[in-house]
Amino acid sequence: MKTIGERIKHLRNNMGLSMAGLEKAINAATGNVNNWEKNRRIPNGNNIIALSNFFNVSSDWLLTGKESRFTETEIKILQLFKDFSRPEQEELENYILFLLWRREKEKGEKIWGKATKKTKLYDTENNNLTNSFVSEDDKE
Repeated sequence: MKTIGERIKHLRNNMGLSMAGLEKAINAATGNVNNWEKNRRIPNGNNIIALSNFFNVSSDWLLTGKESRFTETEIKILQLFKDFSRPEQEELENYILFLLWRREKEKGEKIWGKATKKTKLYDTENNNLTNSFVSEDDKE
């Protein structure tokens, strides 16, 4: 399905809905679905949201045919992250960096790349965060 119109038609047909039935379900003006499916017009932002919610698909997929680069879990984590204060966000970031560092050490994975980065890492001996440099030497 290359166009948004094809995707809307596919979703509508899978649900066994008429064009008028879909328009009523999402509160769209008469004739809109026909115009969308024939690629004469593109749904506006409100209609994209209504279609996405009604069909339970991402707006990214509806618009482009490609899924969001984020999973639902990743989106939920990002939404939760925004509820934290800046210091709490930094603490979460540091904990994630620690988990990646620990996984690298345990499994020999290379996750840091070549960049040297000053960051806070988790000190397992003293059970706290500490300022450290992550350098090429630390990764070996």
